[in-house]
Amino acid sequence: MSAAAVCTFGVLFAVNGCGKSSGGGGSVLAVVNGEEITTDAFHKYLETKETVRVVTNNGFANAQVAGTLASQGLQDMIFRQVTFQLAKDEGVYPTEAEISKELDFQ
Repeated sequence: MSAAAVCTFGVLFAVNGCGKSSGGGGSVLAVVNGEEITTDAFHKYLETKETVRVVTNNGFANAQVAGTLASQGLQDMIFRQVTFQLAKDEGVYPTEAEISKELDFQ
């Protein structure tokens, strides 16, 4: 797929999909030739997706996922939550004031 086609798809996806409601299948992410792709269908698809498209120096390539995207996503969220909890327990989780100070510094 060419870069122009990818950009066109992205624009159409953003214009057609955001925020619409469907008749029970979740909100509409995209409409393709009059047929809706809902958030429910999208999430169900991600639960079983075992490959991803990656960018390499030689263009696009497919790569196997360890498990599925859904399982990886859940593992990432659990790891992140545990990290935040440990930081809070150890007293090193930044306060809102510390975050604001760092953002102002940067």
